[in-house]
Amino acid sequence: MRNEINIYRFFNLFAIVAVISISSFLISCEQDEIYVAPLPPGGCDTVNVTYSVTIQNILSSKCVSCHGNSGGVDLNGYANVKTNVDNGKLQKTIAPGGSMAGLLSSCDSQQITAWINKGAPNN
Repeated sequence: MRNEINIYRFFNLFAIVAVISISSFLISCEQDEIYVAPLPPGGCDTVNVTYSVTIQNILSSKCVSCHGNSGGVDLNGYANVKTNVDNGKLQKTIAPGGSMAGLLSSCDSQQITAWINKGAPNN
């Protein structure tokens, strides 16, 4: 009789552990949805701006050829870009009337400004 009770307790414990394990597994398999903000009218995305994808491409294609190591603003690499954000030079060059204002599209300027306003993260 005692062995039957022990076996019954073992199977009950096993069943409880199995149910909890399977439930935990099924719950952990849910996929989180990733929200990507829709583009605003005009197609300029200022929400999903990152240094590595957006800012670096703009600077590489339109700025670094002249401002690699000259022109008073070094834009080679994140550290140099961040220095020029921190000292305000990058904002001055892209602002209306700045030296780069006429060379950048409105969207380029908006994206750089949005990135700066987010703290210019290295992302």
